[in-house]
Amino acid sequence: MWSHPEPDLWTIDLDEHGLLRPGETTHAEYRVSGNARTMTYATVFTTGTNEFEARWDTVRRDGSLITPVYNAGQRVCWGNHLENATCPS
Repeated sequence: MWSHPEPDLWTIDLDEHGLLRPGETTHAEYRVSGNARTMTYATVFTTGTNEFEARWDTVRRDGSLITPVYNAGQRVCWGNHLENATCPS
């Protein structure tokens, strides 16, 4: 199900589609706040949850990524030239 519950938020929920087993779900959100963008995605499997989060600034072009399948689930960041960067505290 696709929804646009707030002016700056879009979501999609998928239940029991062809890639999932009964009881498993996928939820994705795209959020806008000024220049900031956030994309979150979570799939709840019968065996656990896979989550992803990307954040970026459309003007500065820097951002970060968190996903369990990269960098042992630790946040990684990029700078305004899309190069690896140290994440701010």
